[in-house]
Amino acid sequence: MVLKVFDDFPAVLHIELGAGCGNFGLVYFPDCFLSDAESNNFLRSVCPSPTTFIDKLQCSAHEIPCQESRFEKVVMANPFNYGFFNSTQSEILFYELFRVLKPGGEAIVIANKSNPWGAYGSIADQLVRCTNGNELFSIQYTTIDQDIDFPGYLFLNSNRISKVRPNQKTVLTCLK
Repeated sequence: MVLKVFDDFPAVLHIELGAGCGNFGLVYFPDCFLSDAESNNFLRSVCPSPTTFIDKLQCSAHEIPCQESRFEKVVMANPFNYGFFNSTQSEILFYELFRVLKPGGEAIVIANKSNPWGAYGSIADQLVRCTNGNELFSIQYTTIDQDIDFPGYLFLNSNRISKVRPNQKTVLTCLK
């Protein structure tokens, strides 16, 4: 099933997966859909600032309801409870990212190196394990400084209370 909103806004070429309470995708990647597996009602009830909450599209990172080659960028900021922690989830996610990205499109993961769901080491290991020798992506890693790269942005842990300081950016470039 394709969500109608993706057809209604063809100029929006980015999507943030697992946006939770935040709006990272909109702040740093203009013209970005925000999505989360949780419902807006649930997120609004648990977010620290429900008055500033922005509605999200409800969808799983493992099953994005859009046509193939829809996005130029897929953003995951501080992923928790989805991502590249184990082979089963990673394999599904790699193939779904490959499906929804345009040729040369990028999946960008911003995380702390201690986050097993989004750390470069986890992503690189799972890319080798899960893609069965298929060259789906090239991978690039850079160290980041939150104060310089994302000044003033508040990254929260999955408990939506604890602050997290991302220090890595991993870019998977789609090799279609």
